[in-house]
Amino acid sequence: MEEAAGLEPAQLAAAGMSPRGILAAVRRRVEDARYAAEDLGYVAGRLVRRRPRPAAAAEGLRDRLPPRARTLLVAGVAGVAAIAALFAFTGQHLPCEVPGGDSCPPPDNAAALVPAAALAYVHLDLDPGRHQVVRLGEVAGRVPKLAEQLLGRSAELVPGVELTFTELAVELAPWLGDEAALALLPAGGGATHRLWLLAVDDPVGARDFAGELTGRANVAEHRGIEIEADGSGELAAAQVSGFLAVGSEQAVRAVIDVGAREGSASLGDDPAMVEIRDELPPERAAEAYLSGEGAEELIAEAPGALSALAPFALPEATRGVGIALGAGEEGELELAVRSLLDSGRVEAEPGFFGALDPFEPELPQRFPDDSLAYVGFGDPGRAIGDLLARAGAGEAGQAGGFEGFAAELGGAGGIDLEDGLLPALGAEAAFVIEPRAAGGDDLLAATPFLEFVASGVDADAAREALTALEAPAVAAIAPVVGARVPEFGPIEVAGVEAQSSRVSPAIELTHAIVDDLAVIATDPLGIERLAEGSGGLDGAEMFERATADFADEVSLLAFLDLRQLVAAAERLGLAEDPVYAAFSGEVRSLLALGVAVRRTSELLATDARLIVEPRDAETPLAPPEPELPRELDEGSELEPPTEIEPPDLELPGLP
Repeated sequence: MEEAAGLEPAQLAAAGMSPRGILAAVRRRVEDARYAAEDLGYVAGRLVRRRPRPAAAAEGLRDRLPPRARTLLVAGVAGVAAIAALFAFTGQHLPCEVPGGDSCPPPDNAAALVPAAALAYVHLDLDPGRHQVVRLGEVAGRVPKLAEQLLGRSAELVPGVELTFTELAVELAPWLGDEAALALLPAGGGATHRLWLLAVDDPVGARDFAGELTGRANVAEHRGIEIEADGSGELAAAQVSGFLAVGSEQAVRAVIDVGAREGSASLGDDPAMVEIRDELPPERAAEAYLSGEGAEELIAEAPGALSALAPFALPEATRGVGIALGAGEEGELELAVRSLLDSGRVEAEPGFFGALDPFEPELPQRFPDDSLAYVGFGDPGRAIGDLLARAGAGEAGQAGGFEGFAAELGGAGGIDLEDGLLPALGAEAAFVIEPRAAGGDDLLAATPFLEFVASGVDADAAREALTALEAPAVAAIAPVVGARVPEFGPIEVAGVEAQSSRVSPAIELTHAIVDDLAVIATDPLGIERLAEGSGGLDGAEMFERATADFADEVSLLAFLDLRQLVAAAERLGLAEDPVYAAFSGEVRSLLALGVAVRRTSELLATDARLIVEPRDAETPLAPPEPELPRELDEGSELEPPTEIEPPDLELPGLP
């Protein structure tokens, strides 16, 4: 932002303040700093090389120094040597502020002005000198259309502003500092106050911006600080401790009270906030925090985009939720979610991941390296049994769909779940999607197939359990496909005895025991590949990049090869969608996604990594542009849209 602050608004508008333009400015600053460091090193080296006869010079200096000075010189040299040794051997344990120490999270001075009762808080690091800001700008530059759609929504969150993101950036750039924050404050009756805190580099420019927002209809003072407000009091602004506070007059007065440190606690000192920040990765450019009350109100009780966080936040049993966004060195978008669990409530509300035991994934080495998707978890017998028990107790949510299935198994199949099927599922399990063929225009060949694999099974018990599943499976599938489903019959696949039923032209439901694996697949090809040892997913480049540095022991591990999934979806008709066509080039640059979830009695931790392909890659990894359908050919009446209206996110408290 400091680079942008040196430009006139007209220049910024001409540049468009696009991610690429911002990135160029940031790169110039980083390169200037690097060149300065190199120049300094060169000068130092020249001075060292020009010193004549080092030994003789040192001897002459020693002879000219008085005894007291010699003692101090020796002590100084010893101190420098001790510090060098400390850096060499314990640098990884030094404070983050010390060179060679751990990574530092971005500075956050805004949290000290936010009332501790805030339901939610979002902080953005805007310092172009920080690596995370530069990297995040680079990733955004790889998908500029998608980034602009997301950034376009942010301008709508600033109260009193009716500008596009580009127009808002032009207004803010001349005076904005290195931080921006948004807080939701409770207003009573389920309502919220929205509050922006914008770091100020130029107080005069910030005052002019505030005046344009409020019209200065009312000007008052609170604790010696001037507040400008509109006639209704719904929109006010004031400069407090280096920030421009923008929101309702009540919210702005609350910020002034917290800044005065007179009886008003700040969110920055809240114990849950401090604890959750320590759990988040320090390498981040943006972060969000929801209090326990905020998580329950904004995630559990309100519909909208935030409700998708429920399985990863466990809002009914959390003391606070933290979210961090950062970027890796090679174009990875890193997302971390941490939820502090309340021991008194988590037993009654264990959540979906409470049914999954920690495990160390080993099955990826058994699956082909071109697998499209993988979801692995440990102790499948206990996991499914726990979910079924919750369904039997009438618990809603993810487990609810198991209730009818359990009744079907017990009635039609006569299967003893607790003592028969579940113990036979082994120590680890995974759902995998695999391609039938590497390419081709044939619709069937382009359709991937699904398989379920459990490892460490008792072969005889697992075979008996799978055989018992056949009749209930046929009875359950027939109404879905609307046709009679043939009974299972014996086949041989790569020397393995299997049972198979042709459900449809695309689905041949097959099960078998392969070594210590129990396998159920919608195509015998899955059993064939396992029997032939066509493994290696764990060594595939995209899998390694997407899951690198995740914890060794997890509750769930997932991987999506987005490049292949998108290519398969395009062959099946996605390419003909005009909305998709507008973003297809950038969607194809999304290469892979990895997700790891860890659940303990005190913490629910989720890490996700999205790999985005560089736009200037010499050898593109994405499939070629698909041909548009006939009705979208150039010159036809129906053209693909150049601008897509972003979906309504329905964020609670954010109209």
